[in-house]
Amino acid sequence: MEAIYKATIDEEPVVVNYVEKTCELLGYFISPDVWVPVVTSTIKKYQHFGSILALANLIKGSEECKLRDFLPSICSLMSSADVCTSRLQNVQDKTLDCVKAVLNLYSLGVLEPIPVSYDLFKTVISVISVKTSETVEAKGKATLKELSEVQGLEYDDLFKQHALQLLESFGDSYLHWTKGSVERHMFDVLLVNSGPVVGELLDKIIPMITANMKSDKDIEVKSKLFSLVSGLIQNSADTINSLIGVTLDIFGSHLYSTQVRFGDFAVILVKDMILPNCIWKAGQTAAAFRTLAVSCLWSLLKHKLLTAEQLLSVTEELLTQMLTLLEDDRLNTRLVTCRVIMHMLSVVGKEMDRHRLYNIYPNLLKRLDDSNDNVRIAVSKTLEAYFKSFNEQYDAKSYRAHFEELVKGLFLHLDDSNTEVQEAVQGIVTFLLSSKRSQ
Repeated sequence: MEAIYKATIDEEPVVVNYVEKTCELLGYFISPDVWVPVVTSTIKKYQHFGSILALANLIKGSEECKLRDFLPSICSLMSSADVCTSRLQNVQDKTLDCVKAVLNLYSLGVLEPIPVSYDLFKTVISVISVKTSETVEAKGKATLKELSEVQGLEYDDLFKQHALQLLESFGDSYLHWTKGSVERHMFDVLLVNSGPVVGELLDKIIPMITANMKSDKDIEVKSKLFSLVSGLIQNSADTINSLIGVTLDIFGSHLYSTQVRFGDFAVILVKDMILPNCIWKAGQTAAAFRTLAVSCLWSLLKHKLLTAEQLLSVTEELLTQMLTLLEDDRLNTRLVTCRVIMHMLSVVGKEMDRHRLYNIYPNLLKRLDDSNDNVRIAVSKTLEAYFKSFNEQYDAKSYRAHFEELVKGLFLHLDDSNTEVQEAVQGIVTFLLSSKRSQ
């Protein structure tokens, strides 16, 4: 076998091709109990390209009936971190070839679960997570599809079958993830590709995410997880907020129903992921995370993933941080914050504490003098939502001074240099004059 390993790195492609064919013949004519111990012991020690190539082609030449008893140990070896997390592209490619060779053994059989399916699944997910090229990623995804088809499964069902076990295999390693942690990359690949299965695993997924959002956690890990969560929110109907089938036992009858579960975890994300990263800290990195956090919050609100009741339960904490973010140095942070406050006022403004509501107007009014026109336009629309939050219980006498100061501030912008701001302010003034709030 040593001669074969050396020949696999020959500069002439034709030589490598002959080596592959030779290994296929060896797999066919030589009993697995002879070659399996030799090749696997080499892979355990070195994990080099030659031994992985040889294994792929030995499997390819073998028959399932002869290799069946050896497949669990072979596939377990393939799924070990030393093998499937190699950063060498040629090793990644041949590791996927090993998986495909195993699948070929089953491809002509009856469509049924493969005993080594989980090890193959873990191997492919691991390879994709450390991919060195888009070609490897594409080949990995095609291999996952083949793994599902060989077993007569839909692609999503493959993830439903193995995703939980893979998450549980991480143990508590997620508490110590860094930018180089393979498990963190596997977590990313798993969630991006799991589709609606994500919605069934939120009780496992959310703690892993929030644990890595604390102030002392790796900056790059936090950034990647923010991007991951934002992507899941953008496709929430097909991922975190997808319909889940459940069987209900009602008076002895089993009824099938569907439900969504993300609502149970949305408030946790707000409290443990978003709010901690909205707190002001010095430095450009902290500023960038404030932008990421408020953008993630806006995405949650825009996609209606927080109910009015849930939003009201965190309104006080949110409002405190949002009013602070209105003063942020970053334009995007201020702009998105205006949208968040406008949404909050539109949805739960009438339910908010009156005194709290009366006292946020100075923060909003100040932003009408923002250096950026887009922020000024956004806050003028926010002010409109602000006034509409007051119902008939408005206490004109007690808060007349607040009202007069607000109106004076608005009048200054009736001849604003920006016509959109002018129109928005004019709309607010017209709304106020048409109501009885000035009385």
